[in-house]
Amino acid sequence: MNTRDWPIRAKLTALVIGPVTGLLALWIFATTLTFGPALDLLSARTLLYDLGRPGEAVVAELQRERRLSVVQLAGDRALPELTEQRVRTDDAIVELRRKVDGGDLRDVADAQLDNRLDQLVSALDALPAGRAFIDDRKVDRAGAVGLYSGMIGSAFQAFGAMAALPDAQLNREATALTALGRSRELLGQADALLAGAVTAGRYAEGEHEQLVRTIENQRFLAEIAVADLPPGERTAYQRMTEGAGFL
Repeated sequence: MNTRDWPIRAKLTALVIGPVTGLLALWIFATTLTFGPALDLLSARTLLYDLGRPGEAVVAELQRERRLSVVQLAGDRALPELTEQRVRTDDAIVELRRKVDGGDLRDVADAQLDNRLDQLVSALDALPAGRAFIDDRKVDRAGAVGLYSGMIGSAFQAFGAMAALPDAQLNREATALTALGRSRELLGQADALLAGAVTAGRYAEGEHEQLVRTIENQRFLAEIAVADLPPGERTAYQRMTEGAGFL
């Protein structure tokens, strides 16, 4: 099992997968062209700056913390890097909470997004207890992956409720961006599982099967999403993923 290149693969994929802010920027563009009124544009910008960007930051920090948590559970000592990462995660969550608790984001959110925001906040509330379980080794590596993946999944649920684009082609492209973001998250889950297995020197029970399912789901989701990208971006993505440096 050659896993040394997996963190590099995750970084390469992050470079080519459109982030959630790309989805929102696309919505702002569509809103400007299609509707024009300043109120629509203001709502789009509010979603971008009050949910998209701080939400993306939280997802990225949770992904890093997940990997370090799994590595700590696979070893026999506490990781100073995990302590440092938790501070960065907390800082990102504080900023997101500040935006969610502010009136601007709630004012532009419809009922579905409002509900998804509440679910995201509730999911993040479980983080301190989850960390305590990890530190006390009351959860295994798969459980730690599930803990963080659940919170990240709640964030993607909120992202998915932000907007529907009025133009059919733009809407397909926006859906593709969101799907690719989810695909990147699945790759992060696989990377965390592999990092734990490498640190421990073996797979835990059921871990290999979980890894295989995660990789299969990631490839399936990426394949579907890439099909809806504009031709130029689709070709660039395929050229990179099929190159020797990526494989």
